[in-house]
Amino acid sequence: MATTASVNVSLDDIDLSSLRDPAGIFDLIEVVGNGTYGQVYKGRHTKTGQLAAIKVMAVNEDEEEEIKLEINVLKKYSNHRNIA
Repeated sequence: MATTASVNVSLDDIDLSSLRDPAGIFDLIEVVGNGTYGQVYKGRHTKTGQLAAIKVMAVNEDEEEEIKLEINVLKKYSNHRNIA
């Protein structure tokens, strides 16, 4: 029987510039909103066809800590599986 372990990694330990480029995973369909750090798109997963909301951001060093904070807040206050 296989078990799945939940890994809770703090974004404080992650270098955002080292993350893999997500281009090609989703097709962006249309802009549905604008956030503090970028635009939010309706997107479709290229392999499964599943729809998702995708925030596209240009990250610079000055904003990196604020973006990590935003993601940590979303993680803390949301139980939805599609929230980072």
